[in-house]
Amino acid sequence: MFAHQSTASREQRLAASELFTQIKYGDVREAASMAMGLLVSGRQLEVQHFGFQLLQTLVSAQWEKFSADEHIQLARLALSLFQQVGRDREGWAVRSKAALVLALVAKRQGPSMVQELLPQLLTIATESPTHTEMVCMVLRLEAEELTQYTDDLDADQKRELLAALLHSLDSVLPFLQKTLQDHFVEALAAQGRGDSAAAALHDGVVTAALEAVQAYVEWAPLGRVGASGLLSACAYFLSVPSHRMGACGMLRQVSARKQLQEDTSVYNSVMAATGEALMQAAGSLLSPGNASQLEYDGDSDEFGQYVCETMAGFGTSHLHTLAPDKKILFLQQMLAFTQHSYMLLAAKAMPFWTSLLTSSERSAARIEPLAPENSPIPLECVAVLMDLAGEQLRKGVHLVESDTDLPPFFDTFDDYREFCLEYRSSLGKIARLTACLLPEPALAAASRRLSSALGLCSVSGTSIEEQQSQFEAAVVFLDSVVTQVSAAHLSDAKAGTSAADKTGILRELQALLQQLLQARMSDPMLINWHCRALEAFARCVSAFPDLMPIIMQKVFDMFSYVQFEGDPQDVPPAHPPPGWKDAFSARHRVAGTMVAYAKAAGLSMRPHLTTIAARMEEMWAAHKLGTGERNVLCDAMLAASASGGPELRTQVVEWVLGSIRSVWVGAAWQQHLASSSAFLARFMPLRASQGTIEIEGRQPRWELFHHVHMVSRTVKRMPACSSLTSAESIPGSAGWHVLNGHLAWMLGPLLQMFRCLHSLYTPQAVAALSEVSTALEMGPREKALYLKNRAKAAAAAQSDEEVASTLAGSTPAGLRTWIRQMREELYQTLGTIASQISGFYQMTALLPAWQAALVGDLAVMPTQHLRMLIRHIIIPLVKACPPTHRNTWLLPILAPLLPHVLARLSADWTRVVANSGTQAAAAAVNGVHTSEAPVAAESEVIAERLLRELTAEHITLLTTLQDTGSGGIGAETPMVWLAREAPETALCAAVTATAALWWPDEMVGKAANFCRAVVAMGAQDARFGSLMEREMLRGAFAAVAASGVAQRADLLHLARDILALRLPLPPTPRQELLRLPSVNEDVVAGFEAAMMATRSDKDQRNLIKRLLFNSGVEDLQKSLGDWRPVMAVVNLAEPKMRVRHASVDEEGTLFHIQS
Repeated sequence: MFAHQSTASREQRLAASELFTQIKYGDVREAASMAMGLLVSGRQLEVQHFGFQLLQTLVSAQWEKFSADEHIQLARLALSLFQQVGRDREGWAVRSKAALVLALVAKRQGPSMVQELLPQLLTIATESPTHTEMVCMVLRLEAEELTQYTDDLDADQKRELLAALLHSLDSVLPFLQKTLQDHFVEALAAQGRGDSAAAALHDGVVTAALEAVQAYVEWAPLGRVGASGLLSACAYFLSVPSHRMGACGMLRQVSARKQLQEDTSVYNSVMAATGEALMQAAGSLLSPGNASQLEYDGDSDEFGQYVCETMAGFGTSHLHTLAPDKKILFLQQMLAFTQHSYMLLAAKAMPFWTSLLTSSERSAARIEPLAPENSPIPLECVAVLMDLAGEQLRKGVHLVESDTDLPPFFDTFDDYREFCLEYRSSLGKIARLTACLLPEPALAAASRRLSSALGLCSVSGTSIEEQQSQFEAAVVFLDSVVTQVSAAHLSDAKAGTSAADKTGILRELQALLQQLLQARMSDPMLINWHCRALEAFARCVSAFPDLMPIIMQKVFDMFSYVQFEGDPQDVPPAHPPPGWKDAFSARHRVAGTMVAYAKAAGLSMRPHLTTIAARMEEMWAAHKLGTGERNVLCDAMLAASASGGPELRTQVVEWVLGSIRSVWVGAAWQQHLASSSAFLARFMPLRASQGTIEIEGRQPRWELFHHVHMVSRTVKRMPACSSLTSAESIPGSAGWHVLNGHLAWMLGPLLQMFRCLHSLYTPQAVAALSEVSTALEMGPREKALYLKNRAKAAAAAQSDEEVASTLAGSTPAGLRTWIRQMREELYQTLGTIASQISGFYQMTALLPAWQAALVGDLAVMPTQHLRMLIRHIIIPLVKACPPTHRNTWLLPILAPLLPHVLARLSADWTRVVANSGTQAAAAAVNGVHTSEAPVAAESEVIAERLLRELTAEHITLLTTLQDTGSGGIGAETPMVWLAREAPETALCAAVTATAALWWPDEMVGKAANFCRAVVAMGAQDARFGSLMEREMLRGAFAAVAASGVAQRADLLHLARDILALRLPLPPTPRQELLRLPSVNEDVVAGFEAAMMATRSDKDQRNLIKRLLFNSGVEDLQKSLGDWRPVMAVVNLAEPKMRVRHASVDEEGTLFHIQS
C-alpha cells in the first residue's frame, strides 16, 4: 500500500500495480473483504484510496459475479462508508472515491435506488459541510450518467434513469440553489472572522454544487432550471473570482441546449436571461478599470477568454432571443473582444462573427435588396468588421523564425504557427463574408489598402521587410474580397443582384485590376504576392474579356521584372549564389499565374492560346524563358484546353508533346534506358576531381526530368475516359482519349525509366555508384521529419547539403533529389495512365516491360518506395482495371506482389515485436530532454514508422480488393475474381490480413473488415475455412486484448461473423474457444445455445464479449473491462414517470436502503 505514497520508488509502484490487477480480477468476494479491511476508519489516506479503488473496480466491472443479497450488502456498505468518510473529514481524494462508489452502486441497482437514496442524501447533507460537498458529488455523478456514454446501460435503462432523475428535480434543484446561497454566505462570514479553514471548507461546497448544477442543466428541462433560481445564482457568481469559472461553465451548458420539446417562450426567456448574465460579466471585464486585467497573465486572462468563448457560442445560436437594445450591446461587446490587442482573447470571438456573417450571407441570398431590416446583423457592424479584418491583417500576424521570438503565451513554435494560420484564415473569412454583404464598400476598402501598400513599396526609404508585410496584408484582404464578390455577385445564379449594382461592382473590380496591371515589382517576395493578387481576378475576368490579353501580356512582362543571373535555359548552378533560388521561384510563380487563369477562366483564355503559344516560342528562342517555366506555361495551355472539344485538345497536346516525342523515339536515346549500366553511364557518370567524386550528367538529368514532368502534366490534365473497356478512335466517344495515339511512343520509355530507377538499388548498381551511393539513402531532413524532430529538420533544411540538393546538383544530395522527384512523377503518371486512359489496356506488347518495371525488383525495393508503388499504381489499377482485362494486366502484378509483401511485413513485424527496446528507442528519440539520440535508435524508429506506413497502404490495397467500385451492388469484387483465377494469391491476401490482426498497429480495424469479407466468402469457398476458423479467430481474440477502443468493435464484429457463420459450432472454432483458460465444455455449450437463441448481431457480440471477459485471459479482462466506445450523446425524450415500489424481490435487485 505504501507504493501509492509520493515517496515510493518506481519498482514499488509497478509491484503495486501488478498486485492490484491480480486482486481485482481474482475472486470477487476475497477482493471485497480485502477492500472492507482497508477502509476501516483511521487508516492512512493512501490505504483508504486503494481500498475505494478496489471497491470501485468490483462494482463497475465485476458486479454480475455477486449475488442479489450481496448487491444489497454492497449498497449498505457504500452508504455507510460514505457517511463515515464525511464524519472523518478525509482528504478530497478519498471523499471523491466514496462518492463515486456510492453513485456506481446506485446505477447498478437501478432507478429505484436512485429515487430512494435521494431523501437520505439530502438528510446526510445537513450533517456537515463535508457531507454536503460529498452529496453534491453523488448528485453530479448520477446526472452525468445521462450524458456520458457507457455501454452498460441500454436505451430502456437510460429512459428509466432519466425518469427517476426528472422526478427528483423538484428536490435537487432547490437543494442546489440553497446550498450555493447558504454556503457562500457561510464562507464570507468565516472569511470575515479570519477562519480561513472554515472559509475553504464552505468554498469547496460551493464548487461541488456548481459542478453538480452544470451536470443537471445539460439535460434538465430549461423551464425548471429557469424557475429554480440557479440562473440568477450563477449570474451573481460571475462576479466572484473564486467561483466565476464554474458559474460561467453552467451558463455555457445552458447556451449549448437545443429547444427540442421546450415551450418556445420559456426557452427564449431562459436563453435571454443567460445572455444578459454573460453580457453583465463582459461589461465588467471590458470596463476601463478592468480591461488591463484581460491581458496575458492578468487576473482575468483565463476568465475573459472563457466568457468570450461562451458568448460566441451563445450568440451563434441564441442572439435572436435578446431584445433589440440588448442585441446591439451584445454585438458591441463582441466587437470590443475582437479588437482587443491580446490575440488569444480576440481569436475566441472569431467563430461567432463567421457564423453570424454566414447567416447574414444566406439571408442576403434569399432577400433582395439587402436592407438593414433584412440582415441578422446591422450593416454598420458589417462595415466595422470589414475594417477590423483589414486592419488586423495590416498590423500583421507574422510567423517568427525561432522559438526565442515567441510571444510568452505560446509554448512552442508549432503552436504559434498553427494559431497564426488559423487566426489569419479567420480574418480572411470575415473579409470574404463582409464583402458578400457590402460588395462595393469592400472593393473600395480593398482598393484603398492596395493603393496604400503600393505607395509604400514605391518609397525608397521603406525597408523591404515593411514593404513585404504591408503588401502581403493588402493582397490577402484583396484576395478574400475579390474572390467572394466574384462568386456571390457576378455568377449567373445570383439573380438578385441588380444591373446597376453589377455595373458598380464591375467598375470597382476593373479599377482594382488596373492598379495591379500598372504595378511593377522587382523583389521576388513582392512578385509572389503580386501574382496572388492577379490570380484573385481569374474568376471574374470573363466579365471583361477585353482585359484577358492585357493580363496575359502582364504575366509575360513580369518575367523580366525578376533580376535573374544567367541564361534561364541553362542548367541551374550546382551551388546557387545568394538570392538565385528566390528569383528562380518567383519566375515559376509568375508562370503559375497563367495556370490559375486557365483553370478558372479557360473559356476566356482559349481564343488567345495561339497568341500565348507564339509568345512562348518567341521568348524561348530569345532565351528569356526557362525549361521549367515553359513546362508550367504549357500546363496552362493544357488546363485551358481540357474542357474544350476533342480537336482543340488534340492540337494542344500535339504542340506540347511534339518536341518530347521527337527525342524519345530516337534509337540512340532509347539505348540510354536499355539497361541499368547504360542508364548510369548517361545520367549519373562519375568523375574524380581533387580527391572527391563528382556526379556528371547534370544536363541530361535536367532535360529528362522536365520531359517526364511535362508528360505527367499532360496525362493528369486531360479528362479521363468514361469507359476503359475498349479504346475508341472516334473523338468524343466513351473510350476515346486524346493520349490513346501517344501511348505507343510514350509508355515504353516511361516503363524503362521506371525499371532503371528501381534497379539502382541492386547490389551491382550500388557498387557502381561507389562513394555517391548515399544518394540512394534517406537524406538528413527526411530523417528528421520521420523522427518528428522539427529542430533537426529546420537545421537540415539550412545545411550546405540541403542547399545543394537541386535537381541538377552534382552532389549525392542533388542526385537524391533528382531520383526522388523522378520516381514520384513516374509513379503518379503510370497510375493515372492505368486508371484513366483506355488505350493503355490495348498495349499488350508492353506487358513484359510492365511486369518487369513494377515487380521485377521487389527484393531490393526500399520500404518507402514499395509503399508509393502500392499507393500510386497498384491501388488505382485495382480500382479501374476492367474485369475483362484483369487476367492480363492485374494478375501478373498481384501474383508476385502479395506474397512478397506478406513475407516482408511478417519479418519486419516479428523484428519489431521481438525487439523490446523499440519503445525505449522511440522515447529517447522523441524525448524533450534528449538532444541527440543514438544513431541506431533513430534508425530503428524510422524503420518502424516506414513499416507502419507500408502496412497501412497494403491493408488499404486489400480492402480495395474487396470493393465493388463503380460496379454497383451485386458486382463481382476483385477479391472474388482473384479467388477464382488465382486461389493461392487470394489466400495470400487473406493470410496477410489475418497476420495483421497480431501486429500492434492501428490498421488492425481495417484488417478485421477485410477478414469479415473473407469470412463471407468462406461460406461458399472451403479453401478459406481452415484459416478462418482457426488462425483468423485466434487473431481476432488476440487483437481484442491488445487493440484500442477504436478497433475493438470491428474485431468483435469479425469474431461474431466467424462464430455465427455455422451454428452449432464446428470442431475447429469449438477447440479455439476451449483453448481459453476458464472456458470448458459446459461454458461452450451454454455460449452456443445463447448464440443460437438470438439473431441479433449486437446480442451475439455481447455474448462473445462476455465470454472473452470471463475467459481467464488477463489481457482480455483489462481490455474489455475498461471498454467505453466513443459515441455522440443522444437526446432522450422525456418519458412518463414509471415508479416501481422498491422492495426486495426474489432476485434482490430492488430494495430499500438501510444505513
